[in-house]
Amino acid sequence: MDVNKNDEREKRRREHERRMEKKSQTSKRRKLNVVGGFFTILLVLLLGRVWYFKTVNGEEYEKKALENQYYQRNIETSINPNRGNIVDRNDQSLAISHTVYKIILDVRNLVEEDQEVQDKTVENLSKHLEMPIDTVRAYLAKDTVTGLPVYDKNYVVIAKKIPRKVKNELLASGVKCVYPEPDTARSYIHNTLAAQVIGFIRGDSKSGLEKQYNSELSGEEGRMFRYYNSANNPVTEEKEPKDGYKIVTTLDTNIQRFAEEAATKAGRHYESQNAAVLVMNPTTGEVLAMAQYPSFNLNDPSNTEFFTNQGMPVDPEAIPVEITPEEELNNLYRVWNNYSISSTFEPGSIYKPIVVAAALEEGLVSRDSEYFCGGHLQVLDRELPCWVEKYNGYGSGHGTENLTQVLANSCNVGMFAIGEKLGREFFYKYQHDFGFGELTGIDLPGESGSAASLLYTLAGLNPVEIATGSMGQGFNSTPIQDIAAFSAVINGGNLMKPYIVSQVMDKNGSIVKENHPTVVRKVISRDTSDQMRRMMHEVVTRQGTGKNAVIDGYAMGGKTGTAQQGEKRPDKKDEYVLTFMAYLTVEDPNIIALAIIDRPKEYNEGSTSTAPMLKEVLLKIINYKAIKPTELTSSAGVSTYIENTTPIKDYVNENFKKVASELNTLGMDFDCIGNGDIIVKQFPLAGSMGDKDTRMYLYLGETEVAQPAEETTETGGTGKTDKTDKTARTVVVEEAPELTIVPDVKNASIETATSILENAGFTVVAQIVEDNATFASESGLEVASQSSFEDSGVRIVFEQMPSGGIKIEAGTEIKLKAR
Repeated sequence: MDVNKNDEREKRRREHERRMEKKSQTSKRRKLNVVGGFFTILLVLLLGRVWYFKTVNGEEYEKKALENQYYQRNIETSINPNRGNIVDRNDQSLAISHTVYKIILDVRNLVEEDQEVQDKTVENLSKHLEMPIDTVRAYLAKDTVTGLPVYDKNYVVIAKKIPRKVKNELLASGVKCVYPEPDTARSYIHNTLAAQVIGFIRGDSKSGLEKQYNSELSGEEGRMFRYYNSANNPVTEEKEPKDGYKIVTTLDTNIQRFAEEAATKAGRHYESQNAAVLVMNPTTGEVLAMAQYPSFNLNDPSNTEFFTNQGMPVDPEAIPVEITPEEELNNLYRVWNNYSISSTFEPGSIYKPIVVAAALEEGLVSRDSEYFCGGHLQVLDRELPCWVEKYNGYGSGHGTENLTQVLANSCNVGMFAIGEKLGREFFYKYQHDFGFGELTGIDLPGESGSAASLLYTLAGLNPVEIATGSMGQGFNSTPIQDIAAFSAVINGGNLMKPYIVSQVMDKNGSIVKENHPTVVRKVISRDTSDQMRRMMHEVVTRQGTGKNAVIDGYAMGGKTGTAQQGEKRPDKKDEYVLTFMAYLTVEDPNIIALAIIDRPKEYNEGSTSTAPMLKEVLLKIINYKAIKPTELTSSAGVSTYIENTTPIKDYVNENFKKVASELNTLGMDFDCIGNGDIIVKQFPLAGSMGDKDTRMYLYLGETEVAQPAEETTETGGTGKTDKTDKTARTVVVEEAPELTIVPDVKNASIETATSILENAGFTVVAQIVEDNATFASESGLEVASQSSFEDSGVRIVFEQMPSGGIKIEAGTEIKLKAR
């Protein structure tokens, strides 16, 4: 019984263990299924995520992968855009940019080439880049320890600013692992012309218009990508740069040249610290010329020897003056500085018309007012002299004068009396209304003239200060302030904002930005202005102080000035600034000019120095602009004042093809307006005086084609026509020549330009302007045919005559200027 119970108990125990084991195994399987399910779901999620990345963001991640590969081995560099051109008002280039190249050497791949390939590449690099062969070979040198190249890179810049022609010849020579990258170079066409206005670029530093309009000129950078594919071959991709906008200035190249010639001549002759000529349109504020001496070469701005001697031969016997680096730097800043807008001086007698205009406007004086000059005037405790007393002795003066004579004689005593009538409040008001003490706002960097110390305060204008201020002493101004204020006196009473850029244009010729004449404020009435303009005509007559500026046949007005500088500083009393302001014509003034000789070595009167200096400029402008005489003259005419000039021929109704050839032979520059083969108008006019520097403006039209007509002859007196008369005149039908559009080849290499023009059916006449020349006309350059140049480097066309885009007769000579 007990045995059976035990067996039963054991049996139940083993059954329980089997059930428990089965249960455990079931639980394990369940757990494994859960875990397996979890990992299956996780795997599905991961695969789904991968699919998502691949289909939705695949391109982005592939790009990042490529970028990682790129940065490990490949190259990305910027491509500099060409800066926009700077041109004058007649679209003549002043500053241009052209494409040059950096030469890149892939050292890492070149050293893997055969020795023969390496040697050939080294030899051609040395030859075409004009580098010592040892210098080139050094790029391939290997480290003696690692065995790797010293320059173990795929990208090594070995040369910069390489012309297109040299680059092409280099690549054609069979070099390996050599790649060009486009870059840009800036050139200033006329070297010294308008140097301070145009400005230049030195690294990140800029001056002049290059600084003022940098954002418009700069353009947008391009990008160059170079990577190596699976075959280790380079693949290059480029994003083209966007060139800068063109800046159209108000300058006239010819007038600028006239002004610079006069400033340089006067500066050398009088050995002055500075000399300047400023020319403007008084009714608009457009600056036509802004010249100064000494100046510098824009293409070599740090050449102190150039601006010290201004191109004059250096005396070999002269002992060189040693200057410190600091002095040399100061000299550089001095010539880079734009004198006309940033230098101040006491203006002297050119300020007298401002005072007279103010007194007239307030009704305090009239043209009939009279003044007595006894040589000096007592003002409080000061005895103030008139300039005439200095020459004729104490007590000698101008005697009794009316208002016009006070101006014509530049009488100080008369001005003292007018200033006294004007009084403190009006003197202060009009000085500021005419723009003294405030910036003109001209679009050039570095303007000064607003410092409080330059003018007396209202409280500081006591009787002596008003008296001396009435003759332009005791306060300072800039040349641009002076000419702007004087313009307001003669243009109807408007103070105009001077400006130097008229338009900013894109490559398609669309105007991006435009400056217009801007009236700052109305200062005096037109009636007052008309009176002043006519009264100042007496200054520039045979009896006035400006008699040395008289031009026969032309009614001009103006004012001379001789201003002692630093009146309140005894150590500066022997320093003078000589000035002359003149405008033409009296009834229709559209030219105003200011000549300055700043601190000449020896004392001079403005009437004997700056007046003839400015006369020379105005004579050239008259002839260049063909300004008609306003007065009868008994002399041979204005042309007698200019040496080496000849009358301009009459080209109207002449065939342009023939005239272009003639002007090229004479070495004269020209511009064309319109389309056609016949000249319908010209400027300067026929009979005007000109020289080889005169630029002709030719207006073109097409030949009129005569209609066919029956042969007829008129019989005398009968009114009948005899169709059989053998003396009948024949009407010849002339066929109009075929006109062809002139390609625009400016900024192209001379070879490319010549090829384009000749393929279009034109003949090329070329003139090379050397880099170190000041002007082509001063360098003795002759017009040469295409066969005369064998380039040692690329020559870039900076001017073509006629310009691209017009239609003229095929076969016409196209004149190119290149440098």
